[in-house]
Amino acid sequence: MIGPAREPAASTGLSQPRTALVLCGGGLRGAVEVGFYRAIIELGLSVDLIVGTSVGAINGTFIAAGASPAELERLWTQVRLRSFFEPNWAILFHGAAADSLCTPRRLRRFLTEHLPITSFRELPTPLLITATDMDSGESVVLGPGDCNLVDAIMASTAVPGIFPPVRIARRRLADGGIVSNLPVEVAVDHGATRVLAMECRCDDAYAEPTTGFLSHILRAFHLARRGRMQGDRMLRRDQVKVVILEPGQGCERLGSDAAGVRALIQLAYETALHGLKPLLRSGQTWGPP
Repeated sequence: MIGPAREPAASTGLSQPRTALVLCGGGLRGAVEVGFYRAIIELGLSVDLIVGTSVGAINGTFIAAGASPAELERLWTQVRLRSFFEPNWAILFHGAAADSLCTPRRLRRFLTEHLPITSFRELPTPLLITATDMDSGESVVLGPGDCNLVDAIMASTAVPGIFPPVRIARRRLADGGIVSNLPVEVAVDHGATRVLAMECRCDDAYAEPTTGFLSHILRAFHLARRGRMQGDRMLRRDQVKVVILEPGQGCERLGSDAAGVRALIQLAYETALHGLKPLLRSGQTWGPP
């Protein structure tokens, strides 16, 4: 199970390997991280640090707060992420000058109602959330002392144009996936010597054409993030042991209803078991802490 909270260690001089779970963005495909987490728990892997961005920030916060795979799956099957896209009617009055197409009220209400913990410092497992500074273009790491958990998640999930930027410490912050959708480097900077991650994408994700302006915007954003992901995969390979899995073929054909979400979680779970078991058997390559 996930170990107790502790202060971030330095990136050198560790007496024991430090394992980080890195959770990326991917919108509705973030359900794969539930199956991935379920496999990690079942295999008895200990996680010392969680780093999340975008939808991974949501999953990561619930995991860091102590949610079980079953509890996380229940949230994903009971709630539709699309229901968070509430139109921002200010567009009718301000047109292109409006901050966003959607208002974030529903997402903030959901997080406020469902998160059992609102402070980074209260989390049983250390958590870091990444966002993007919309003015400087820098990747921003949010953690203890920066803001509360809800504000950090709102910033990390603020897809430009869809949701408005979130102001934290005089910065306008938006989706962390803009700069780095798989923030391995953040985990390494905070002491990780090995990293576990699963991409929230499907090999066949772009087989069908988009329809509607919202779909077009999200597709463009996903394509840009996919290109950056290739670079993220190679970061720090000389310093850490990195395992990045993919959910496998066929996940794009799974629907966003409860049955489809369960199937996506199961696919990711089976893929993770298949990918992690050989590493566990090979103690020289990977082993429990």
